[in-house]
Amino acid sequence: MANDKPIVGGRAKLGSVTEVPPYSGAKPHFLLGEELDDQLEIVELIRLTARELPSSAPKKAKPEKAKI
Repeated sequence: MANDKPIVGGRAKLGSVTEVPPYSGAKPHFLLGEELDDQLEIVELIRLTARELPSSAPKKAKPEKAKI
């Protein structure tokens, strides 16, 4: 299941940000332009985002098939 909630830290880091849907019918996403030019800023934005994402649930082990 995808996380559809905006990342609060990313929004705070970017300040005023433009949001547009990536395709017709999609929910708006951040539109980055000049922000991508500063590598340190992008790294920090990615770190903020990663910290706020929920951890994934552990995958269930598949039962072993019986050997005949």
